[in-house]
Amino acid sequence: MDLFQECCGSVAYNNIRGISSQRENRKVLARMWSLYEPFADRNFLSEFARQTDQRFWEMYLAYWLLEAGKNLVVRMSAEGPDILIEENDQRIWIEAISPTFGDVSNPNSVPDTVDACRQGIMAKTPKTQIELRVTAAVKEKRDKFRGYLKNGIVSKTDVKLIAIGGSAAFQQVPDNRLPYAFSAVYPIEGLAFSVPSLDNPTSATIGVNCKHIPKVGGRSVPRSAFLSPEYSDVSGIIWSSDWIGRFSDKKQSFTYIPNSTASLSLPAKWAKWASEYMISGEEGDLQVSRLV
Repeated sequence: MDLFQECCGSVAYNNIRGISSQRENRKVLARMWSLYEPFADRNFLSEFARQTDQRFWEMYLAYWLLEAGKNLVVRMSAEGPDILIEENDQRIWIEAISPTFGDVSNPNSVPDTVDACRQGIMAKTPKTQIELRVTAAVKEKRDKFRGYLKNGIVSKTDVKLIAIGGSAAFQQVPDNRLPYAFSAVYPIEGLAFSVPSLDNPTSATIGVNCKHIPKVGGRSVPRSAFLSPEYSDVSGIIWSSDWIGRFSDKKQSFTYIPNSTASLSLPAKWAKWASEYMISGEEGDLQVSRLV
């Protein structure tokens, strides 16, 4: 079936579907869809038109996992997490989420600084607001996993991952620093990392200990989700700033951030991540290494 079978939808959908300069992007998306279609739920096409960022992110993530040789499983029911992988008698569930900018009337929403720059207005990258969106997304998906566990869809012996990306709100995130998703779940704000090499298989930096994310008009939010047993049922975060306005079928920017308190963990370098981190030590003395 045609990925763009709906006549109209979101602004992003209408632009890609209708603008001639988007022809190559349509071809790439069609190629991704041809691989992902057997794994998509029956409502995917209609929802792709309306919830374009979210549904793109699910397809994009699945495409790259398939390209990496992962064994995605066709689900018999639409109920449950977005992606299931079976590998060596281990089930790996992935819940995908593409956070929005938020309500523009809320001072904690993510401002569109890219649009501001187009208008000649200099704006600071909204790191704090993005971190708040990440912490909310992690909690939301952690709670969904617990609901699936209660309903018998997932089990305690399954690996559970949260994939955050595909969002226009993240397009202004710099790629060469410790990811904002990292500093949302660990109380550390890092300096720039160098890329590991054969001579130095890991690279590390000392970060600034910062325990809370400030929130306008409310209590600050702890950066310690992945140091808390309350999140031990989540194995890690897959993070990406790729979105439907900037993506490729030749190269991805996925980062894997493991949960240091997880009851079940993925093996190091389980997938072909663009970057991956290793965390050791305790709060107040965290050591962060970049493996990839």
